Amino acid sequence: MRSDDGLRTTVELPERYPGGDSKPTVSISGAAGLTRAKTAAVNADLAEFTGRMHAEGECILELVQAAMDSVDAAIDALPTSGVGGVSEAPLRAVSHIKRVWVWFHHIKSERKKRDIAAWAQDLGVWSLCKPGFPGCLFVEGLRAGVEGYIARLKALPWQAMVVRHEEEQELPPGEDAEDAVLLRSLAARAALAEAGLAAPDPKPCAIILPDDAMGVFAAVMGGCGRLDVFKAALLRL
Repeated sequence: MRSDDGLRTTVELPERYPGGDSKPTVSISGAAGLTRAKTAAVNADLAEFTGRMHAEGECILELVQAAMDSVDAAIDALPTSGVGGVSEAPLRAVSHIKRVWVWFHHIKSERKKRDIAAWAQDLGVWSLCKPGFPGCLFVEGLRAGVEGYIARLKALPWQAMVVRHEEEQELPPGEDAEDAVLLRSLAARAALAEAGLAAPDPKPCAIILPDDAMGVFAAVMGGCGRLDVFKAALLRL
């Protein structure tokens, strides 16, 4: 759904909607005046909202209204000019990169793999996923986007999903989130290239590995400088 001012609201419905254990999701893009980081924060809030909803019954109108309300609130919170048109000196917003390692009993569903990829773009994060048995996932990006990403994943039905490790890093003034993304480091990109896989784009994206690519996942974690975390958190070595 697209409005005249460019705002696009996307509602994704599960296969058995309305009903079943899966919940629909809603996200926004193209809102005038909202940066990519603020858009990711809105989408993270919407992910938490849908995670709290009951999965039964029709809810499309409720989701669209929640999206519009969230965008309005985000725009209202933007800094305004002071008296006489002189802008007030804004306080420096401190941004944080968050990284999360998640273990799954398994990731087999093609729909879930598509969600893992699509939601990375929706919420402005970068992720690496090794599906199959067991499933492993690493996600990083601005804190709000990562937390929204994890909230959406938790809303899906899993045999087992456990967040095994988290870390945060404050971004230096003037540094963009993509500059701190470990998956975009030269060593991580080299590990992906050696496995015949494309390196992640500057824009948020997800890399879905083959089911049997645990070695590639480990190599990329080594390139990210987090092989010890991977072994301790996901392999329990």
